[in-house]
Amino acid sequence: MPVDVPKFIQENARRGLDYYADGKGGDGLVPATIREAREMAKGYISKNKPKKMAAWFARHKSDLDTPRNTDPNHEDFPGAGAVAFFLWGGNPSSSDPMRAARWAERKAAELEAERKQPMNFERRTAYEAVEIREDENEENTFRAVGYAATFNNLSQNLGGFVEQVAPNAFNQTLNQADVRALFNHEPDLLLGRTGAGTLRLSTDARGLKYEIDLPDTTAGRDVAELLRRGDVVGSSFGFVVHEDSWGETDSGYPLRTLESVALRDVGPVTFPAYTSTEASLRTLAEARAVDVDELVEAAEANQLGDFLKTDETEETPNESGATNSRPSPSAFIR
Repeated sequence: MPVDVPKFIQENARRGLDYYADGKGGDGLVPATIREAREMAKGYISKNKPKKMAAWFARHKSDLDTPRNTDPNHEDFPGAGAVAFFLWGGNPSSSDPMRAARWAERKAAELEAERKQPMNFERRTAYEAVEIREDENEENTFRAVGYAATFNNLSQNLGGFVEQVAPNAFNQTLNQADVRALFNHEPDLLLGRTGAGTLRLSTDARGLKYEIDLPDTTAGRDVAELLRRGDVVGSSFGFVVHEDSWGETDSGYPLRTLESVALRDVGPVTFPAYTSTEASLRTLAEARAVDVDELVEAAEANQLGDFLKTDETEETPNESGATNSRPSPSAFIR
């Protein structure tokens, strides 16, 4: 899947391509750099490009010491080094020439963290209010209380299908997993964990409820204040599918039901965070013995229903007419 780039990087790449078209790129440019710059100018790059960008900028930072590469008023501007900078998404003549380099470093780290997640790791967000409560027995002790998921409610369109959570989806993981409470799914923003008793999880008729004893840390105090002000209103949970089923809504739209999942984390979030369509469709791809990319393309074209109607499976329909797929148990179940 491609990676979106900020507007300033797109504009820098376009400028570099213009200089290259004018013959100002020198002899050191390779076709791959030009090809990737064209993609960057359109707003996207490959997943391995941010790491390459970060390394390239680190190696060529010394090019900024040359006036013909940094001073637009210099008679030889832009030098070949400046053109290369632009083609890699940077702007050597700006007040912050390493801005693109810092973005690339952050994005590369983010993608690396995602790569270390299991291939079928997913996230979902519940638009349920998160409350901040003060402990009456202790001064300056706060709890965050909310629902990470609600049962039997159809999600928004997740990319060619909708989804719902079955009431029993969390039963197994609540008994076996040591779940973390994180802010925005960030491991460095730890708020609590079930193993320490600082995170408590339960289910009721409404959904999966969580209660976090917010720590007296920078993250804990920040989250308490954001909740108190009403700046943070959503919750989310990260999970790996243990069992799901596929069927259709009453209107015939593809419907995925999460029957059993292995929780990894829950907690408040600033923005809704949905996994890629690829991760969501992986179990269906396994059940139908087709390539997941084929399902992704079908979902994006709103043709996923064609795969749900196929008879090329040994699975039997359940009472709702959905077919069950059972991947190997999650590594997060302990």
